[in-house]
Amino acid sequence: MTLRSIASQTGQVLGPALGGLLYGTSPSLVYLLAAGACLLAAGCVMAMRPDRAADRTFGGAPQPTGVPPGVHGVLEG
Repeated sequence: MTLRSIASQTGQVLGPALGGLLYGTSPSLVYLLAAGACLLAAGCVMAMRPDRAADRTFGGAPQPTGVPPGVHGVLEG
């Protein structure tokens, strides 16, 4: 949580400052970098593949049919 908060706050401070410096150099450069980042993110999302489902066992024993895992755990405990 702490690292996520530090990264978020750093991005909120440094992002606009860096964007302003780049905008001073070339306004089109900022938009090209933003478009490139968007395409990279879209490519990463499209590269994701679903993982196979987890085994439906509870404590090494097969899960009883018709009983949700949470209820079985509460009744067992």
